[in-house]
Amino acid sequence: MGTKNNPGKYDCYAKAEPDEPMFILLARDTVAPKAVIYWCEETIKLNNYLPGLRDLKIDEAFNCASAMRNWRAQREETERRKYFISVLSDEELVAEVKRRSMPR
Repeated sequence: MGTKNNPGKYDCYAKAEPDEPMFILLARDTVAPKAVIYWCEETIKLNNYLPGLRDLKIDEAFNCASAMRNWRAQREETERRKYFISVLSDEELVAEVKRRSMPR
């Protein structure tokens, strides 16, 4: 699976012809994982892959869809925490940190 900093084996930029149109999906797009899964399923159908057999590009795409979901979940949790911290007063924040650090 590729990222901006670490392009993958199937990097579309490296393989694209100079004037070839592209459409890039980013993990922050809520529809991206579903679109990637749909592409995988349609590619499997159109190429008549036998059950259990498919190429590595499709496997990478399935992994990418999963990574997109995980990335979004982590990002959303970080944003929730930032918001939570931003709405608390200093006293409330200290009390919450103490509460969460107490052994259960």
